[in-house]
Amino acid sequence: MDPVVSRISAAYMRVSTEDQNLDLQETLLKDQKPDRIYSDQDSGMNVARTEYLKLCEDIQGDSIREVTVYRLDRLGRDPRELIRFFDLLELHQVKFISLTEPWLTRWNQGPMEFQMWWMQLGMARFELLLLKDRQKRGIAAARARGQHMGRPRKKR
Repeated sequence: MDPVVSRISAAYMRVSTEDQNLDLQETLLKDQKPDRIYSDQDSGMNVARTEYLKLCEDIQGDSIREVTVYRLDRLGRDPRELIRFFDLLELHQVKFISLTEPWLTRWNQGPMEFQMWWMQLGMARFELLLLKDRQKRGIAAARARGQHMGRPRKKR
């Protein structure tokens, strides 16, 4: 049997916190009928996400033929890691599909496609920086109102 034919299609989805849910991503990804879905609830800046690492391992093991995501930033928010991931895809001839960014499917087929991909990586990083800024401002505003943010204080 041809090894390329025996490889499976995969989908990856992620949310950052347990408060968020995967319903939208899951519905749209299941419509694509992937053979396997990898799913994490962790920050996109954390490269050591369990299912993400399994996906990378399966790509390295040549058992994946294509990876589908809802949106590039669901794959991760660290540009260096995303570059490493796309290098892995290219090395193992794995097709990439973003349901909301169809132009990324041809990310490595020409200079304009590569430029669009590179801009998307920058946007993922920019969105993360905006998120962190909003968090800092929200925490500062809560502190100014005398509210405690974070884990409960230890009782002494």
